[in-house]
Amino acid sequence: MLGPYVVVYGAGIGVHTPLKGRDLGSDHRAYNRVLTGMRAVGERANAVLTQRWMALRHVSLSPSRLGGIVVGALVLTTLERGTR
Repeated sequence: MLGPYVVVYGAGIGVHTPLKGRDLGSDHRAYNRVLTGMRAVGERANAVLTQRWMALRHVSLSPSRLGGIVVGALVLTTLERGTR
């Protein structure tokens, strides 16, 4: 299990934030590294989708309706690019 989980009420439910401080222990630094790596994957996926699909750049739909569109775009992008 990775370090302590920090509950930040402003970030939202299920959103993990990095631990702050200059003199963090090795377990806290590892937690921050893992968290940064997971966030980077999501940011790269978002960049690929918004660059490839112009319709996803300026969206004014509700999040519940947007989910299906994003899933479809992700499937088409995966089929187009192939898996690595």
